Amino acid sequence: MPTKISSARGSGDKRSRAPKHQNRTAWAPNKHSTKALALAALPTYSVCPRCRDQIEWRKRMGQYKPLTVAKKCTSCLQKRITTAYHTLCMPCAKERRVCAKCAESSHGHTDAPKSQQELSREEQDEADQLDLLTERQRRTYLRRMDAGQVTEAREELAKILAKLALDESDFSSDEDSEDESGDDKNRTENGDHDEASDHDDSEDDASSSSEAEADAVKVKAEDGKSA
Repeated sequence: MPTKISSARGSGDKRSRAPKHQNRTAWAPNKHSTKALALAALPTYSVCPRCRDQIEWRKRMGQYKPLTVAKKCTSCLQKRITTAYHTLCMPCAKERRVCAKCAESSHGHTDAPKSQQELSREEQDEADQLDLLTERQRRTYLRRMDAGQVTEAREELAKILAKLALDESDFSSDEDSEDESGDDKNRTENGDHDEASDHDDSEDDASSSSEAEADAVKVKAEDGKSA
């Protein structure tokens, strides 16, 4: 009589050998296709981490289908979407601060890559800002950047620049107040000088009139004597 084998899960005859396929290497569809390599090299930006993982999975599994024509944005209704699986264009997603694929919170998303002109402009702005620092502050900033403390270094740089701008504004306001006080002093001195000049002119006029009156009296006296 044959022995009955239990149908309960886990109680059957267990294998002792390893599986035939170990999956030591990940499956890569069309590994020699230049198109697949180009699609894998496309950057994934302006999306949240969940949507980024979904798009990267499509690239790995050969399921990524790029757009052939521009797609309409669900926010501005303009055909400005050029990236596959996005529902919002870059300006709308940046303005609303949401994921360009699921249109939800964009916490932890990656921004769009910057152009060479933008990178050059940022480098020039950073160099101009470093010129305003002292040698000690400049070395501290560069040391933190080399150590990977980018956020702390930029925050400290912003504080130093804000303090410099505040000190400069205070200095300019002091100069303006000094100029105003100097102008008031000059106006006061000029006013006093004008008053003194007016007083001297009035005295001269009075003396001239008194002299004219004396001459007239003298002429009348001479006329009386001759008569």
